[in-house]
Amino acid sequence: MAILAIDVSKNYLSFFSDFIGSGTVENSPQGIVELFNKAFASSSDFSLVLESTGVFSFNVANFFFQNNVPVFWVKTDNIKLYRKILNRPKTDKIDAELIFSIASKFPESLVPFVNNSYIISELRNLTRLYLKFNEDIARLKLRRFSLFP
Repeated sequence: MAILAIDVSKNYLSFFSDFIGSGTVENSPQGIVELFNKAFASSSDFSLVLESTGVFSFNVANFFFQNNVPVFWVKTDNIKLYRKILNRPKTDKIDAELIFSIASKFPESLVPFVNNSYIISELRNLTRLYLKFNEDIARLKLRRFSLFP
């Protein structure tokens, strides 16, 4: 199975693969679709492997997952250690190559992507509600102490 490795940053997706080569696209819905179309045109049997970088990597992982591509995470610590062992500098292009190398040499270290967007959105809503209640409590305490010192 072919591997598409992506190093995700806030604005760009640097990719490296054994079937479409390497390059960079914008980290936006258009860039994600462009990369998916390029990859799918070359091979319909590939896996996406990327570094778990929180909110910046979720959209690309979720898009590929929704389109039936197996998605895996590489732990950030693994990349740091591997880069240190190989004595390589930190650039997006090199990180994409390192992710590819880890995925091909150490597939047992990969963590499968689980689409938990429903849980995340529910947690966001609960957190916002909690913060709103805390603001209301603070406002009521100030009002109480200003009326009845």
